[in-house]
Amino acid sequence: RLGPTSSVLSSLMSTLRSLTSFRCDAYPLTPEAILDLARLDTLHDVDIHLPDAGWPSFEIIHSPFRNLTCICLTSIAGAYIAFANALPLPQLTKLELKLVDIPRQTLVARLFLAIRRQCSPNNLNTLIVETRNDTALIQTAAQDSQAIVQSAHIRTLLEFPLMEFLSVQLNCRHAFDDQLYLDLARGWPQLKTLQLA
Repeated sequence: RLGPTSSVLSSLMSTLRSLTSFRCDAYPLTPEAILDLARLDTLHDVDIHLPDAGWPSFEIIHSPFRNLTCICLTSIAGAYIAFANALPLPQLTKLELKLVDIPRQTLVARLFLAIRRQCSPNNLNTLIVETRNDTALIQTAAQDSQAIVQSAHIRTLLEFPLMEFLSVQLNCRHAFDDQLYLDLARGWPQLKTLQLA
């Protein structure tokens, strides 16, 4: 299903010059299809499923996703980290990341660093990082996960001073200290919604 979905999408891109919103999160798109989307200057809102590997060079596009302000990504942790490394999106005001795997401990810190690398402190005000609502995955995670989200991982996000909405709900273990909550209160004076664990 991946091939036809992406090839049809690629063929449509040349005609969809007024598209402002795009959603295709049921199946992973190919990197080439994502490149085609990145060329659309009119896009403001995207909801897509990232492929597990094979990132192209976005440098071939002048200002990819130029006007994108909101993105929702369904992905495994490693694929999101690679995507964030390949494509900064400093204009984003909202990032929603729905993981379809439970990240290994070695990826947890890299996941939050990738968010910081991809987004700009001058714009991001809404961040949602969660395990996708899949019953089988949630049940397996509760039993098998050895990953721990720690205070240091959340503190990486304090570099976003405009934060108004933060939700981090990964199906793994959590170890937050009391100081973290004091730091969040001081660092995010505009915060309206906070959901941790």
